[in-house]
Amino acid sequence: ADQADTDGDGFGDVCDNCAVDANADQQDSSGNGTGDICNDEDLDGLRDLVETQTGIFVDENDTGTDPNNPDTDFDGLGDGLEVLDYGSDPHDPDTDADTVIDGQDNCVLVANTDQANANAGEDDDATTYPPLDEFGDVCDGDLNNDGLVNTGDFFGGFRPCFGQLTSVQPECVNADFDGNGVINTGDFFAYFLPQFGGAPGPGRRLGLEFTFTTCGQTGRTGPSQGQCDAAYAGTDLEGAVTVVGGIQEWAVPFSGMYVIEALGAQGGERVGILAGHGASVSGNFSLLVFQSLRILVGQTGTQGGGWNSGGGGGASFVVKGIDAPLAVSGGGGGVGYNFGPATMGGMNGVTTEHSPNVPGGGTGGVSGNGGGRGTGTDGPASGGGGFYGDGEQSSQVDYFLTDSYGRSFISGATGGTGPGADGGFGGGASSFVSGGGAGGYSGGGGGAYWSQPQPSIQGGGGGGSFNAGTNPDNASGVNAGPGQVTITFLSAAIVEKTLVSEADLAFLMTFAPESDADADGLSDGAEMIYGTDSLKADTDADGILDGDEVQVGSNPLASGAPPAVPTLGLGPLAMLFCLLLTAGMAPVLVGRMK
Repeated sequence: ADQADTDGDGFGDVCDNCAVDANADQQDSSGNGTGDICNDEDLDGLRDLVETQTGIFVDENDTGTDPNNPDTDFDGLGDGLEVLDYGSDPHDPDTDADTVIDGQDNCVLVANTDQANANAGEDDDATTYPPLDEFGDVCDGDLNNDGLVNTGDFFGGFRPCFGQLTSVQPECVNADFDGNGVINTGDFFAYFLPQFGGAPGPGRRLGLEFTFTTCGQTGRTGPSQGQCDAAYAGTDLEGAVTVVGGIQEWAVPFSGMYVIEALGAQGGERVGILAGHGASVSGNFSLLVFQSLRILVGQTGTQGGGWNSGGGGGASFVVKGIDAPLAVSGGGGGVGYNFGPATMGGMNGVTTEHSPNVPGGGTGGVSGNGGGRGTGTDGPASGGGGFYGDGEQSSQVDYFLTDSYGRSFISGATGGTGPGADGGFGGGASSFVSGGGAGGYSGGGGGAYWSQPQPSIQGGGGGGSFNAGTNPDNASGVNAGPGQVTITFLSAAIVEKTLVSEADLAFLMTFAPESDADADGLSDGAEMIYGTDSLKADTDADGILDGDEVQVGSNPLASGAPPAVPTLGLGPLAMLFCLLLTAGMAPVLVGRMK
């Protein structure tokens, strides 16, 4: 038997509730099976132990963040991403104080209100999930887009453009980091050099779009995990969807405002008579990082069976948690048996929460309940499922085997089955002689069949819809074919600038390396290299201006110390300076630092 005890706490790994950190008490306050010492209740990548909820970030072991909120400052970046990957402030939604929140800022750590990005799309990194890309100009010294700011960028991009005007050499616009129209020492000192030897960014791609489909599945039951794994391979959803009972579970990748659009599936049809088409709903929703959504994509009602009729189309659902609907788009009703002009097509999915009654047939569902069964004694169909309630079973149970109604979302949303055609996954009812009712927030009614005094065969009723979003945009009967759900992360979100004063912001936006804010004879760009205070003329308070100390070879950081040595990225800087000597650019830079 395996006796491994990695953390040496006396509990073997197989039964240790925290196998990587010693916890002899095995305390599990939350009761979730994970020990307190390594528990991450909000799944943000930070252990609860370090999320001290003080509101002040100290270091990775004392983040001050909320252990029950994966995005403490609601900026669209999870606390773990900010602390462990980005280096941004998990308590400040706008770390660089440029009025663009961190989760939507293409330069999280460098102020750039204009979000300028000359090579937008060229620096995409599609290998990560969620993808990180589109670094703004001020934090993108990676001119050849190989993932590093190095000598290849200097010799291949920056050096050939040095001294050039972008109006004359437009190919040099990527090297004009400060956007002033000329590639000069300002671009080098303030932007290129601080990044040299590292990676560009960090930044965040905007406008991410996630499209959920039926994964190729048809009929009354939903897709399998294997089907969705295959369908989403190579997309932003690869590895991000867990399928449970045909319902796709997905965690929101980061906080922010999203557009959710859901399309209901059409009903089963046949040549010459159309089935009802699915409805469309769209709205804006504020979602939190790692929030779990359950997504059911409605499937088309089938066509065929002994009477060549059509099952009801399935609705598409987007649900937060277990039973909190965000968006539901009703499916279309199925067609009835071919009886010439006496046969009616299926009814469309509608934008109202209730489903309309089928003329002379089943009643439409209301308040999230299922649709009523069709009327008549010669083959009426069952009702479609709603969100909370199942559809009503046909009265002709001898044929229908008691399983023809559409199930509600709460009950799994399986389509009905019977002697006609099966209903689509998403609550569609099966057909008999008449068409099956569609699934919806409220289910569609079953079609009726009256043989006397004149034959009358009806299609099934369309499903109702639901939209809890703002800026709603809904339409009835617009979708032919299977359903679909698209979730798009909105790109435009600005926060009020309340974190720093207007004077501070003005300084950030007008700062240039050529300036000398403290009039000490050392340019602000040079002070970045030497590590001196650009707002204090005598950083070490020894009575000698920083610029004068550099001029005579003294150290401006310490009174009476040896000559100063630039401290920012010493290895890369020394290597780059040697390269500059060979490129004939070093004298220019030395002159700028004097």
